[in-house]
Amino acid sequence: MSQAINHHNDQVFLLIDPTITVTETGSTTGYFNFGGTYDATGKWTQMPVDILNVNIAGLLNPSLIPVEILKTQQVTPTQTLPGLKFICAKPLPDSQCTQQNACGCTANDFAAIVTQDELTGVTNQSVALSTIDPARYQYITFKLLQGPQQPGTGPVSTAYSVSDGTINGMSTSNGTSYSVSYAHGFSLAGLGGNLNITATNTFEYGQTQTVGTANGKSHSADVTLGTSDVGCSEYVDVYEDTTYHTFAYTLSQAPPSNCQ
Repeated sequence: MSQAINHHNDQVFLLIDPTITVTETGSTTGYFNFGGTYDATGKWTQMPVDILNVNIAGLLNPSLIPVEILKTQQVTPTQTLPGLKFICAKPLPDSQCTQQNACGCTANDFAAIVTQDELTGVTNQSVALSTIDPARYQYITFKLLQGPQQPGTGPVSTAYSVSDGTINGMSTSNGTSYSVSYAHGFSLAGLGGNLNITATNTFEYGQTQTVGTANGKSHSADVTLGTSDVGCSEYVDVYEDTTYHTFAYTLSQAPPSNCQ
């Protein structure tokens, strides 16, 4: 069992076709929230948001994405969520979806999403992530990965809890942004004719994160490191992705022969 750190297994949570309500509070200010709409009576109805968990490997090769994630999802007898194929250029009907055809989705449909992960193209498993983006990836700690000492004793796994509460005396700021398209308009029918007006625009999501001196736990995660390689013993460096407050892992050095 190879101990390579494969960033194609990085998990990505995608927000699919959310309802976004924008409220203006001034000439240049306002706020927005996800989910929810008004029904015919003017009552606010909270609708579920379709948040899908996929990994980079699936976005690079959509035939690896479970077909139930791609297809329309029936969450209640009267309510559906769009599924991942909603953002694909040429989606197939649910009845034609198979694991092999990925509901018509291709890697090009997800290319813009993949570029948001700076680790996608990293092939050196022992590279320091802070050298890729020193503002985004902050070193937290290291953890030991060990295998069984003798053959036949089964794999060894150890659970750890990691937290950015260990950061001290450091301050940095970084951000990321991406554009999203939307359309709005109205139609009017009468007097033997129809009037349809549609405007299409884009707006940009922006995220800015700042890391300073930590006091106690701010963000934490549980990770289990394990292997069945006999005699394997190596250290794994833990970094925080300060943009999304997740944790990334790399090896402190090239893996020894027992860990390959």
